[in-house]
Amino acid sequence: MFKYQCTVHGDKVDISVNASHADEVAACAMFGPKTAVSELRIWLERQYGIYGHLFDLGNATPLDLHAILSSPTAKELYSPSLIEGNDVLTNRSEPPEGAVT
Repeated sequence: MFKYQCTVHGDKVDISVNASHADEVAACAMFGPKTAVSELRIWLERQYGIYGHLFDLGNATPLDLHAILSSPTAKELYSPSLIEGNDVLTNRSEPPEGAVT
């Protein structure tokens, strides 16, 4: 599990990706007051992941979420803090069998 906590107008919002590898794709789950979750969701959907693609809450990776929430803009707007899964960032998936890397 990879989880951040953000502050949206004084309300706490938890956002998590149920993944054990930094590049594992999974849906994000967000918990908190409805209006705060909605604002953060809209903002996240307008951000770019680590490789320059629009962030997709339904197909996210811990690397993408970390890149976005580590940005100066995110820090200024939402004061994000990583609350679970620091070890996930250093754990990459194995390449598929036969892949040339």
